[in-house]
Amino acid sequence: LLDNKKLISSSFIKSDPHSVEDDVLNSKFNIDKIENYFTNDAWLLVLDLYQKKIDFSTCNICKKLCIDGNALQCDNCQRWQHFTCENIDINDRTMIEKKNWCCSKCNNI
Repeated sequence: LLDNKKLISSSFIKSDPHSVEDDVLNSKFNIDKIENYFTNDAWLLVLDLYQKKIDFSTCNICKKLCIDGNALQCDNCQRWQHFTCENIDINDRTMIEKKNWCCSKCNNI
């Protein structure tokens, strides 16, 4: 316990990786520094959620994180893809605003 304060339990952890703030993808963020604030069960959920956030934010094509704002989220698999990796012109507003956009991986299924 931290100075007799209660730890965060698993009941307070959301299971949706999309609810996790993008700030955790910043290279300056060190997830290990927050471990002491959680119960053991909650910490395992946090680690799983963190890994899922990374997975959903990693471009399927170049395998780099989509953290620069130059990416689209696939409506099918929910993963982010860079405009350049998908050969999308960043100035093409019709493509960027398109509803039900699918990445090339999902389009090939």
